[in-house]
Amino acid sequence: MTAERQAERIILAARVVAAALAAAAGGALVLTALAWRQPRAGAAAAGGFAGPPSLAVLAAAIAAAAGAAGAALGARALAAQARERRQLWDALDDSEQRFRALAETAVDAVITFDAGGSVVFVNPAAERLLGYAEAELLGRDVGVLLPEFLRRPHREELARYLATGVRSLSWQRVRLLALDREGKEVPVEATFTESRRGAERFFTAVARGLSSRRLAEKRLREDAMRFAVLGEISRIALQDLEYRPMLQRICDTLARTFGWEFVAFVSVLPEHDGFVCEAVTTAGPTAIHAGYQRRLGTGVVGEVTATGKPMLLDDVRSFPGYVEALPGVRSELCVPVTHKGSHLAVLDIESTRLAAFHHQLPFLTRVAEQVAGALASARLYEEVRQRAHLALIDGLTGIANRRQLDAELEREWRRGSRRRAPLSLVLLDVDGFKAFNDLYGHPAGDECLRQVAAALAEVPRRAADLVARYGGEEFAMVLPDLDAAGAARMAEAARARIEALAIPHARSAATAVVTISAGAATRYPCRGGAAAALVAAADRALYLAKRRGRNRVQAAPNPDRPRRATRLRQVSGP
Repeated sequence: MTAERQAERIILAARVVAAALAAAAGGALVLTALAWRQPRAGAAAAGGFAGPPSLAVLAAAIAAAAGAAGAALGARALAAQARERRQLWDALDDSEQRFRALAETAVDAVITFDAGGSVVFVNPAAERLLGYAEAELLGRDVGVLLPEFLRRPHREELARYLATGVRSLSWQRVRLLALDREGKEVPVEATFTESRRGAERFFTAVARGLSSRRLAEKRLREDAMRFAVLGEISRIALQDLEYRPMLQRICDTLARTFGWEFVAFVSVLPEHDGFVCEAVTTAGPTAIHAGYQRRLGTGVVGEVTATGKPMLLDDVRSFPGYVEALPGVRSELCVPVTHKGSHLAVLDIESTRLAAFHHQLPFLTRVAEQVAGALASARLYEEVRQRAHLALIDGLTGIANRRQLDAELEREWRRGSRRRAPLSLVLLDVDGFKAFNDLYGHPAGDECLRQVAAALAEVPRRAADLVARYGGEEFAMVLPDLDAAGAARMAEAARARIEALAIPHARSAATAVVTISAGAATRYPCRGGAAAALVAAADRALYLAKRRGRNRVQAAPNPDRPRRATRLRQVSGP
């Protein structure tokens, strides 16, 4: 039955009720009048009248008349409301007719679905764009038009909005993928709006297919970016022979170019039934760092390591064994790196956006193939270096010694001059160490240095950073590709870390525990220059920190940044 017919029946029924109730009210008034004329039972023989009826009879008659009159007025009000409702339905129907007329001739696809997700309207443009006839879509869930990885977020967003009225995703000019009748992905730009019809709620998507020209231009830009990245990775592989520094620069390049929030290289440790993170670049706080280890068989990395096959997750919630590395991650791509049948590493990319790597698997596979040979060579070089490793390690503290520090500083200076990137150095000195030795003895002093060295080694998190013993109670941190602000933050983190050890020092001039002072300096290496200038600047800053009270960080004046310096990687902390 149509809404108009319903309204007409309500009006007719209301009129009938109003007439009946009006008649009842009139009858009640007649009865009241007759009650005044009613003869008394005892005086009828004498020809007299009873006079006014009793109060109870009058009250009952008046109440009946008032009730009937009020009910009649209510019925008339109901009839008026029914007329208003019919006018509203007429206006709504007129609005719907205009909407249909516009939608039928619109160039953009228009699809309307109800609060349950069922399609209730499809215009001809949508039929042309998606290949469906209107009859094939009416009554079906709108999720059939979305790829699998978008269906769950669509349902969650709709349910959340219906429950709270809050939109957590954008509804305006959203670029997404739709599925046509053949299951082929169609890139579109869509805007969603809500409308109501009485208590019913409807949602309309107006979508426009991205033109082939725009898609071609986008693909050309993406191809150019990928080509440039492959060239940069080739240069890194040729310039760097050290395993972890090479991987770190590749991670930095991928994250910087594509804006990916998490990029990491992971190696398998068969003897420990686990894997270790060799290098990582991240846009947010995470527990993953160079040297981080975990047992095999967990997470996407464990699955790829076990199967040797890449894994693409448009939505990580679809994988039951997903292990969170970065808060808010929604998609992940994990690709194995193999060379001549030997499993070398796993390249793991993660993003907080859904389907961020939907079309990136071929490219990341190419990256893995390109770096495989370089990684094999770097591993061989690393094995050779390991044989000479003992000569580069400080015997007391177990960290890099002065010989390794000097060599690394010169190497990073040359690399910085080629890449026009900054190089930072932090010199650190244990406050009042002679007094500590005099009070507690040399064995206690050696143990203090070992604890300080171990704590300092945990402060940097990038593979290219180096912590070394500079001499005596002095230590150093070499921090490539880090600007002055980042070096100051790293130095402050080291100072706070040593103070937190709470090693008692009764003769300290600063506090009652062992502390350090730090001097930080940053330079942009240039050809013809020498790393000695950087060391001298950091040493002067350390001297000022000592003079100004100890247990503090002093930054050296920083020269102007070169105009053609490369873009720095953002560092949120150690």
